[in-house]
Amino acid sequence: MKNIIILPVILFGLYGFSQEKKEINYGELMTECTKMSVDAGHNKMVLWFPYDYWDAIAKQPGMPKAYVQMIKEEMKNYLMFCLADYTNRLSVIKFRTEEEILKTIRITDTAGNVLKPIDPEDMPLRVKEMVTSFQPAFEKLLGQFGEGMRIFIFEVDQKDDKPVLDIYSKGGFTLSWEGASFSWKLPLAAVLAPKYCPLDKEEMKGNWNYCPLHGVKLD
Repeated sequence: MKNIIILPVILFGLYGFSQEKKEINYGELMTECTKMSVDAGHNKMVLWFPYDYWDAIAKQPGMPKAYVQMIKEEMKNYLMFCLADYTNRLSVIKFRTEEEILKTIRITDTAGNVLKPIDPEDMPLRVKEMVTSFQPAFEKLLGQFGEGMRIFIFEVDQKDDKPVLDIYSKGGFTLSWEGASFSWKLPLAAVLAPKYCPLDKEEMKGNWNYCPLHGVKLD
């Protein structure tokens, strides 16, 4: 599993992907999967690693397809989030611990179903190895900030051999913990064809229903 340590490096590299139109725009995908908030020196950031993220990894030069397929097989039952919750006052950064966040972190979908994360002690061995390998990579990439990144795994039902909550699903979900709440509307725009304003033909995101400028229904 040691090669998994390179995955966070690839993650941050995705932001430089070409904007060439593809089946999935992976640069846009990871932008949509990243949420941040700042409130009086109390900062929070979440990265959602959706199931289809691993397909982006498979496109990287030199990445063995069999290796990526193994990861996809391991992760099809789970949702993975990496987050940082910290205060920054007088240049002193203090991160909330995994234990503190674990007490209240939850996923709530649009049907009202609530999911709790898997306790690290109960995590399947292969998944635990994967999570453990990420931490030193974040530390190497981001220094002190990387040390404060916490990874949480949620077990979810499957549909068509993929997690029931994925980037193509209809609906959405909210990830929350004490003092924080981040929501994703599904499907994500990165997997949808663009829509256009009927008035000025301006291109809009595929998951928008109305033009934010004119208020008219999008084509």
